[in-house]
Amino acid sequence: SDAHFWRGEYADSERHALRAVELLPVGEPRWFLALGALCSAAGTLGHDQDLTLWAERAIATPAGTDAARAAVTTWPRP
Repeated sequence: SDAHFWRGEYADSERHALRAVELLPVGEPRWFLALGALCSAAGTLGHDQDLTLWAERAIATPAGTDAARAAVTTWPRP
């Protein structure tokens, strides 16, 4: 997802990030990282409703000790 994002292939980035979010255990560090990638792609594509829903889900998801740092990176990148 990240490679697609940095190449400007935002739809592919969103698709791969969504798949990762669906497959990874919710609340784990990698889940938060995938969710951050998903939010970045969705925001860049102007999918504001999706971005809002995913951001709300991130806020509502408890993070374990190891996942707390990853949760910070969930927010969209510039």
